[in-house]
Amino acid sequence: MLFSACSSQLKPDGLPKLYPLTLTLTQDGVPLDGASVSLFADDGLSTWTIGGTTDASGSMSPKTHGKFPGIPAGTYKVCVVKIEIVDSTRPSAQDPIEYDLVDAKLRSPTTTTLTLEAGPGIKNVTLDVGKPSRKLIIPD
Repeated sequence: MLFSACSSQLKPDGLPKLYPLTLTLTQDGVPLDGASVSLFADDGLSTWTIGGTTDASGSMSPKTHGKFPGIPAGTYKVCVVKIEIVDSTRPSAQDPIEYDLVDAKLRSPTTTTLTLEAGPGIKNVTLDVGKPSRKLIIPD
């Protein structure tokens, strides 16, 4: 019996055509390394998860459904999260201290100001997340 090495990469039913894209994020013009990026279809109808993490050059190649390179054609809201975790040496601190390094409004598809177009002929997109931030995250 023969098995295909690609069987684990079978595309799920309904997965649309995917277009390769390189997204580069900068923060006030400097490459943003280690940011988590999620893309949400602007029409709100897509159920496919799309995202990735930026490298040292601020670039990432989004994957759909966690493993398929590229994204379906369309307009997307871009959400960006970058958190710095600092271990506390204070005896009274039970949890590490976390700082938001990107404006918190960019975390949610309802508040983000970043958008991008994807599809044929669109290979590279560069977006700037604005001024650096270092806001303490206070647990609920």
